[in-house]
Amino acid sequence: MNQSVLNPLEITIPKNTLKQRFNDICDIDKVIDSTFKYTDVSFINFYPFGVSVSEILGKYERYNDHRIFVNTYNSLLIEYFQPVLDLTKEVYRIISVAEGLFTVFGMGDFSLYDKTDRFKDDKFTSELFLESVLFESLKFWDMDWVVKRQQHIGEGLADICITSDNEKIAIELKKDRAQRKDVYQTYEYTKANSGYKAVLIASDFDDSVIELADEMDINCYKYCLATPLKEEVPSAVYLDPINNAREKTNIEINLEIINECDGHPIHFNGFKDPLKAEMKAINSIKKLFSDIHKAADYLQKQKHERIVCCPHCNNNFRL
Repeated sequence: MNQSVLNPLEITIPKNTLKQRFNDICDIDKVIDSTFKYTDVSFINFYPFGVSVSEILGKYERYNDHRIFVNTYNSLLIEYFQPVLDLTKEVYRIISVAEGLFTVFGMGDFSLYDKTDRFKDDKFTSELFLESVLFESLKFWDMDWVVKRQQHIGEGLADICITSDNEKIAIELKKDRAQRKDVYQTYEYTKANSGYKAVLIASDFDDSVIELADEMDINCYKYCLATPLKEEVPSAVYLDPINNAREKTNIEINLEIINECDGHPIHFNGFKDPLKAEMKAINSIKKLFSDIHKAADYLQKQKHERIVCCPHCNNNFRL
């Protein structure tokens, strides 16, 4: 980094450094050469480049590259452009004094986020992610199925329910290891003459939990994440049967058939159009420049104004 530069916005990264740090991503050197005309890259160009490329990698389902790119970009941001981030915080501190605290909501965040980061180790980080993946897969699996989320069934609220012909199943989802209380919660769906069969899906099961599920006629499935070789981001979810508490419905038999058809695919739909994302990033930088001028004008104005308090009447006077 060029430490001799006093203006943070004049700090640059050598283009070759970008190539070296991103070298794990195929063809990134070509992208860098076509994007940057000069040998040094400033923050003004670095941020839109990062936003655009991260979205491109996601749009083309290069999820592993997306994750690597985001992590490397964020490291470079701190390593080279921390003075810009510090300047940004100071600018909005000044503006918040001048215009009120609400202005801090206009402060730009120039880091990137891993849009595939839904997992930790071999589990989902949120039951909502697990629910979304299964729901999006199940609702298109069979045209005779009616698949819904978060429905009041029996005496509980089922995460997913499926009805088909004369069959009805209610599914409870747990991102972690199932507990005995989860079995009781799942059993609630069979009460009040609901006519539903109950299914519990979790990341793992203890023997005592399986025994309780057997007693209550609840079929259990362990969800497993499938990750392609040499990749870090899972691409599918498989449901492995754990017990046979009761005779399986045709719906449940189909759940197991899905395993033979590459499981439940994981789609990452949060990626934006790269050009629109790049334009939004450029507008964020334009706003930062505008706010820098606004903060500077306020400081300049403060230099020429002096406020004193009369010791007799406590009124403020502007000198």
